[in-house]
Parts: sequence; C-alpha cells; structure tokens
Amino acid sequence: MPSKPVFTVATFNAGILYGYIMGRKFFEPTPFSDKRLKLIPQYIRAFDLDVIGFQELYRTEDKLYLVDALKDLYPYALYYQKVNEFPVGLHNGELFLSKLPILESSFSLFSRNVISEKAIADKGLLSMVIQFNGKRIAITNVHTTVGGGMYDTESPKANAIRNRQLIQALHTTDAFNADIRIILGDFNAGPNVSAVNHQVMLEHNYLDTYQEIYDEEEDCVTWNPMNKLNYNGYFPSSPPQRIDNIFINKTGKQHYNILEADVMLREEVLEEANGLRVPLSDHYGYFCRMRVGE
Repeated sequence: MPSKPVFTVATFNAGILYGYIMGRKFFEPTPFSDKRLKLIPQYIRAFDLDVIGFQELYRTEDKLYLVDALKDLYPYALYYQKVNEFPVGLHNGELFLSKLPILESSFSLFSRNVISEKAIADKGLLSMVIQFNGKRIAITNVHTTVGGGMYDTESPKANAIRNRQLIQALHTTDAFNADIRIILGDFNAGPNVSAVNHQVMLEHNYLDTYQEIYDEEEDCVTWNPMNKLNYNGYFPSSPPQRIDNIFINKTGKQHYNILEADVMLREEVLEEANGLRVPLSDHYGYFCRMRVGE
C-alpha cells in the first residue's frame, strides 16, 4: 500500500524592517536588511516546502522581490496591502508562498493591540485555504505583540493582549471549512516564555507540533541572544526561546500524522566586510512535515 503524501509547512520571521526619509535609512532594528533579503530565495530553495508563511516583510517591494524570485517553485502568493497609502505607517508584514492554489483567503486586523504597534503597522491575521491530497487545509499566519515598547514582552499586560490576538486567530481559523487547521508564525511566546500564551493554544484543542514528537525542548530555539544579529538588539537579557511555532488542531488528527518538526535557517550565511558572519534573520525558521490523507 503506498504511503500518504507528505505535506511540509514552515514559518520564518525574516526581520526585514526599516524606514527611509528622503532616501536615507533611519530605522533598522535588525541590520543588513537589504543583503539578507537577497539571500532568502537561495536558502528557501534548499527545503522541500509546500507552504511558507513569512513575517516582518513590511514593504510591498520586499514581498514582491520574494514572490518574483521564487515564483517558479511557489506560483501562488498571498499578502495584504493597504488600500490607501500614507507617509507614515507600514503594511502588514505577513506573506504566504504556496505550491498549491489558494482556494480562499482573508485578512483581519487585530481587534486588540498595543497602541504603538497599531500606529506603526497593519498587524493582523493573514489566512488561506489550500487543498492537499484531497484534504482542505486552513492556515493562519500570526505575528503577535512583543509589547510595542510600552510593556515588557513577558508582562501580564503584554500576555493578556497576546492572548486576545491568539483567540482571534483561533476563531478566524476555525471559521473556515477545513479538514486540517494550522496556526503558525511568530507568537512571541513559547512553552518556556510567556507560557500562558502557549497554553491558550493547547486549551483550545491545538497541539504543539514540536511537543508532539519530542518530550524535551533540547536545542529547539528560534530566537537566540547569541545570534550575532541580536548582540545589540532590544532584548539582550532574554533567554534562548522557541517563539516561532506551528500549531495544528487536534480534531483533524485523523487526517494527518506529524513526521518531523525542527528549526531551519540558523546557519551564518552572510559575511560582512569586517568578517562578521550572520544568519538570514534575528529569528530562525521552523518547519513541520506531516503525512496527509485518510
């Protein structure tokens, strides 16, 4: 009897965030954005992904660069763009690339967010439905609040806002007609950091794909203070953590079997003139492989 086809999905916060005034870059929390962006297609090609959800690609031209550079592998793309352009404020930072046709899609702004993040960018939920081996798969891409400079990222206030955002993501994803439901992205929370947010996913009948396979966290870290892009960042005292995640609904478990889940894109691939080598982003990617079918 032939084995069921394998579906592979990934999430990656690309850390491409910067602003210009009169052609001069004035804000770039994670350095070398231009150079790192140009390398992403090369390294994405090394993985046999069916769908990848990106975060922190706030400029339309940066999204379009990846869409064009990878269109031979991923002919289907989904992102949100503001109807009206303003001199301040960014688009939503999420992008889906897919090998499979997008059957349905939606975008909704977070109903609850930190004022500073709400003013800077259109943060929210990017969702789509695809079909793989006869099964409809709904996927929502999230990038929850980090506190917006107003609250510590693990403060009760930030955790409460993040919980509201995740519950909105759960309701949005569950509203689709789908056999399998996936919520992925940068949660700014994990089993060992802002664990109350991680727990809300489990309490709403979603499973953590990494914990489904492994009993311990081991070295599954997607944000690392030792990443050279984080040396002079905003969270120097934060511990290594798994905050980029993929959750899948338990009610669809008869349709899938998780085979593998792990970190990706952690290698130092960009060499600067001073000899400093850095990875593609301040975050590492995370992927999950599963068999899908009856």
